[in-house]
Amino acid sequence: MKRSFDEEKQQLIEQLSVFEKSVNEARREHTKAVVAMRQTERHADREKQRHSEKIQILENYYKEEINKLSEQLKALGADRNLLMVTLKQEGLVGKYKSQRKSPVVFHDLDSSEPPGMTIAEHPPPEVDVAPSVVGPSVLQDLRNLSTAILEDVTPSDNSDT
Repeated sequence: MKRSFDEEKQQLIEQLSVFEKSVNEARREHTKAVVAMRQTERHADREKQRHSEKIQILENYYKEEINKLSEQLKALGADRNLLMVTLKQEGLVGKYKSQRKSPVVFHDLDSSEPPGMTIAEHPPPEVDVAPSVVGPSVLQDLRNLSTAILEDVTPSDNSDT
């Protein structure tokens, strides 16, 4: 009986040893997993911080750009208003409007009219102002501006005609 007891004791000791090895192995694996998880968390935190900084930098850049463009828009509006006042003072706006031909014509897409030119094209009217009243460079600038405005209004693609 003592022999079977010793054999059983030996067997249980071996099983305990196997269980202790597997528990130790599981602990090692668990420790490795925890370390890997913490490294991943730190890496994710660094990436998150880096992306937040990038977003902040881009937001600041675009705010500055919007402010610059707003200032440019205000300056261009002021320049436009000044130019219009100058044109009105010289009487060129009224003269241009009186010499202007028919207004822009739009055709309804559902109408029975054949497709074709949808906007009437008009050459810029010749404005004749005495050079003694207005300086020649101002007069030339105004003519160039009138031409540029009319070119913006009329279509540049005349492939349908």
